[in-house]
Amino acid sequence: MKNSFELIGRISSVNKNENYVNFSVAVDESYKAKDAEDWTEKTDFHNCVAFDRTMNSFDSYVQKGDLVKVIGKITWKEKEIEGKKYKLASLVAKNFLRLSRPNSDKKED
Repeated sequence: MKNSFELIGRISSVNKNENYVNFSVAVDESYKAKDAEDWTEKTDFHNCVAFDRTMNSFDSYVQKGDLVKVIGKITWKEKEIEGKKYKLASLVAKNFLRLSRPNSDKKED
């Protein structure tokens, strides 16, 4: 068994801290409903966190808008809110690969 996730999408936000960096990855999905004729576009935003070496590399190489592949693990925390206990998942990035910068797909004349 393995606890892991893999996302490919664009960096939509970055919040840096001294000990970690929070960032969001926008992942697009297209699907066609059973009885529909047209395709539907959907974007999900996945909040991730990076620590230590991954944080330092992320800070040096990645910026908002970049297309990235993020690999990591899912961790769980219990939190009590107004007397109710909740389990919250965190996506902890262990590695990433920058696939492109914004507008890097276009050729310059």
